[in-house]
Amino acid sequence: MGELSREINALLKLIDDPDEIIFQTVSEKFIEYGEPVVPILVDQHDYADDPFRKNRLGYIIDSIEIHTLSTSLDQWKERNDEDLLDAAVIITTLIQRDANRDQLFRELEKIRKSIWLELNEFLTPLEVINVFNRIIFDHFKLSVTELNYLKQDPFSLGSLLEFKTGNSFPFGALYVIMSDMLGLGLRPADIHKQNLLCYAEDESLLSLHGSNQILFFLDPSSGQVYTFRDIENYYKKIGHHAPVENIGISTHSHYIKKWLLDFTKTLPIGSWKQEQIRKIANNLL
Repeated sequence: MGELSREINALLKLIDDPDEIIFQTVSEKFIEYGEPVVPILVDQHDYADDPFRKNRLGYIIDSIEIHTLSTSLDQWKERNDEDLLDAAVIITTLIQRDANRDQLFRELEKIRKSIWLELNEFLTPLEVINVFNRIIFDHFKLSVTELNYLKQDPFSLGSLLEFKTGNSFPFGALYVIMSDMLGLGLRPADIHKQNLLCYAEDESLLSLHGSNQILFFLDPSSGQVYTFRDIENYYKKIGHHAPVENIGISTHSHYIKKWLLDFTKTLPIGSWKQEQIRKIANNLL
């Protein structure tokens, strides 16, 4: 442990070296250490007076976060089950460095148990959604905030559970995660320019194409249910000419892609970090 500390201290001193080759070597070494060294780097960054050193520390921190995001999502995709909870935790960690994963899981379990206690086999899908809405909005007092690209926390599932407010992306993830935990049929829906979910018959989950097994659509931000006719009217209003019959269930990868791409709008336009996260998001499909 002492040897590792000495090596980290030596690398911290080399951050100020004007030689770009040395700096890249130092950066790569810190990336190898990964997330455990981020708190040390953040502390150094916060107390750095020299803008040159501060910028370099910021670059290394961003590089570690980008590498962690890319590696974690690659592993998530390789598992093939595409558990939305795992990906939501990855995004939470990106946004909130100090996120408490154990606490996040405890809060999710509280919500799952509260929903489960009110479910029974005789409920219709619409009645199931009413239970979801009552528990999420009335019992746990979660509330939605409009998309605001001046703040990052509302994009985090961890922030939604901790501070009781978030935008439509973590809200949608929460509904789908609860559905997965309870063996129900909520999934992201592939609807133009909307972040809606759909409730599908079990057999339709075997195929992501076609809408013949979708019963209705759900706006997770409000708990409002929509029919195909509602979506058709929406398409007419915005001048979108695709037939509603082609609406299908969206993959979790596509949902995470949308989530990440929207999150990048909170980052400085054209910044290296913004471009890297966009590249990772686009590589998900």
